[in-house]
Amino acid sequence: MLEVNKGASGSLHYHPTKKETFIVATGRIDLEYGDQKLKMKAGPKAITILPGTPHRFKALKDSAIIEVSTHHDDNDVVRLEEAKT
Repeated sequence: MLEVNKGASGSLHYHPTKKETFIVATGRIDLEYGDQKLKMKAGPKAITILPGTPHRFKALKDSAIIEVSTHHDDNDVVRLEEAKT
């Protein structure tokens, strides 16, 4: 579970090998991934981010995001821009 406070955003990053699927449990977020932007709200809609795809979240409201992914390894993160809190 990822918790993101209103107005905060995560770093712009990608994973060379990790595949992630996200579902917004509560709140609303903007998801930037690759060259696309998507507004997501709480509900069953899921988005899958493939390895090598830059992505980040920005919370429009206090939000909780469910992340389901392949194995996490701290060495499998390439940060392009730092997070903004």
